[in-house]
Amino acid sequence: MRKLEESQSINRRQILQVGVGIAGFTIAPLLAACAAQPAPSSPAAQSAAPAPTKAAAPTTQVPAGTPPAKSGTTVVKMQDRGDDYIFKLMRSQFAEFQKEQPGIQVEFDDTTGNFFQKLQLQIASGTPPDVYFDSATDNGASYRLGIAEAVDDYLRSTSDFSEDKFDKNSWFALTYAGKRWGLPWDSGGCGIYFNIDLFNEAQVPLPDPTKPMSWDQLLTTAQKLTIDLNGKRADQGGFDPTRVKQFGFSGSGIETWGAMQFIFGNGGEPLVGSVGSPPTQHQVPFDDDAVVAGIQWLADLVHKYHVMPDPTFTQSTPITFANKTIAMNYDGVWALGRANQSGVHYGVFPFPTGKVPTSYGHYSPLAMVKSSKVKDATWTWMYWACLSEKGQSMLVDAGQMQPMRKSLFQRFLDGKGGPDKQYRQVFVDQLTSPNFRAVGDKVGSYYDSYALEWNQILTPIFDQVFHGTKAMKDVAKDTRQKLETLLHTGKVT
Repeated sequence: MRKLEESQSINRRQILQVGVGIAGFTIAPLLAACAAQPAPSSPAAQSAAPAPTKAAAPTTQVPAGTPPAKSGTTVVKMQDRGDDYIFKLMRSQFAEFQKEQPGIQVEFDDTTGNFFQKLQLQIASGTPPDVYFDSATDNGASYRLGIAEAVDDYLRSTSDFSEDKFDKNSWFALTYAGKRWGLPWDSGGCGIYFNIDLFNEAQVPLPDPTKPMSWDQLLTTAQKLTIDLNGKRADQGGFDPTRVKQFGFSGSGIETWGAMQFIFGNGGEPLVGSVGSPPTQHQVPFDDDAVVAGIQWLADLVHKYHVMPDPTFTQSTPITFANKTIAMNYDGVWALGRANQSGVHYGVFPFPTGKVPTSYGHYSPLAMVKSSKVKDATWTWMYWACLSEKGQSMLVDAGQMQPMRKSLFQRFLDGKGGPDKQYRQVFVDQLTSPNFRAVGDKVGSYYDSYALEWNQILTPIFDQVFHGTKAMKDVAKDTRQKLETLLHTGKVT
């Protein structure tokens, strides 16, 4: 998950530059030695609850609230990330898991900052976890750097698993070189959350959950729902854009994966090439007119129409959907639990249609560290938490995941705590839509495995565009050159 933002896990200004030097040594060479991808050794034949291997004593301090391991138990070290909502949910899962597997103890390392940088530092210092809560953004780097273990052999050896039990579209952001590098723990489809009370107060008709708005309709609706401290709307004379108390529109990852949907919706293609060909043969046509216009339309919502908060500016008072100061917010299924917890009365409608319809979703995984010495026990925990009927039911009920297990589809639609079934159906429709688009779908892998570095390049560029200091057309050629250099050399310039 990321946020009500796709990173309560990673601050976008802290994203790791691969190869950062620490305490007189450099991580990049150490990890580069692991970059080759030999076929993983086949795990022993496993059931849904394989017999654990014996672990060495833990080398890290047990976090507060974790009971000490009993003699004879196998200890699995787990790096989780995010916020208290996630930390409590994972511990709730573990409490249920241990009723079935009392011989396995999971020690949680709660991480609220840059988890991927911390992970690499732990690997470099010889104290890695056995499993970590990865993200769709970082999983490609986990694969390329040789950090994660491919899970396909484990899946084939697990009696509870069969491909037809699970939605096949759920694996795209976790699949590289024909292998899967983690098990989905959260996320699903994405849609526009809207505050029903704010719509009613402004006397604006509620969106239709079965029909996308046009981009023009999204703008005019956002203008009616953007209000300054004097009570003026963005479409009225006298509106003061410097003193806005409520914005009409915003979004999760709006400078990253969210922005890409405006490229697709405008008929643009951010990454092209032949499936099966190497990244060195792929192109990133960010100077294409459709790409430029799609990003500029989104940026204009900030500094031209003033209906969206500037993502480069820190507000003195938090402007969030949960605080009821954003009327419409583009976000994923992972935000359901927090939205319910916030007390917002909300619904969901599909991503708006520009020149062409588009939809999006992704899953973020638990990933096994390749160097783990307790892989059987680690797999037992991972599979239970992510894919078992009981474990995935807990994620669905908590509003953390849209199930990929088909037997739980109806449970998700009938979910308690909101929103209504018609709004939950939006996420299902967005994820299964024939108009589903993700960066890399034209080349066969999510961002060509470079989502982390892609965002490192785009964030400072988009900062200028969203802040209004540069037009997208003025930075388009430079953006293309930087992204293509990344694909062709593997380096961020």
